[in-house]
Amino acid sequence: MIDTLVSSIDHLRAARVRHMSCYWRATADIPATLYPYWKRTAHYEFKGIPRGAFFFARATEGLLNFFDCVRTSGKPCALPSAAADSVWHAWAKMAPASLDAFCIKHFGRTIPHLEKAEMGARMDGALANCIAVARQLRGDDPAGRSLPRLFALDASLAMPNGYGYRLVQGQVGCQRLDQQGRAEGMLFYPVGLSAAVDVDQHGRSKHDGSGCGVMSSSEAGGCDGGSSCGSGCGGD
Repeated sequence: MIDTLVSSIDHLRAARVRHMSCYWRATADIPATLYPYWKRTAHYEFKGIPRGAFFFARATEGLLNFFDCVRTSGKPCALPSAAADSVWHAWAKMAPASLDAFCIKHFGRTIPHLEKAEMGARMDGALANCIAVARQLRGDDPAGRSLPRLFALDASLAMPNGYGYRLVQGQVGCQRLDQQGRAEGMLFYPVGLSAAVDVDQHGRSKHDGSGCGVMSSSEAGGCDGGSSCGSGCGGD
């Protein structure tokens, strides 16, 4: 009885996320089979990940926000959320053709999921590109010091082994999250986020790199030891 009530509340919260999201039209085209598939399989790759409908809805909204950043930027972008990445991985494994068709319909192009090695040196600016465009999509100054919701997603969901971004005296820092989704270790300041972001008259970041695509956070370096937080994006 209690489990049924908890599940009902979870699904109601998920429905509210979808209804309130600016991507609510796009979510109607997400395959109904994706959530059950993600629920069955995501924990094999993303250890300890919650499997509720609300978590999935928030993670999916984050992924769509990232796809929007890729489309808007025209430059490589880095995905700063392991939670969003878990949905991307599941969809790409379950129905890659469906994912490509969805991206073409709602974001104007396919968005390739590339390995860290394929990003090369472009990965350094990809995170800065993403945060600049994520700010722009919210109506904020692309070169400002706000923390977009996409960058706060893992911490807000307590994503096990995710990425915890936060503002410290106007600078964006990152800590890895532990198995319980809590920040641990030293706070690292990614170079691209600590430096001023240069944008053109259209609000697009001018960091080097051509084309755009994406790479998963699970393949990127962590916050430790000066490596990048989040992940990168590949090129056309």
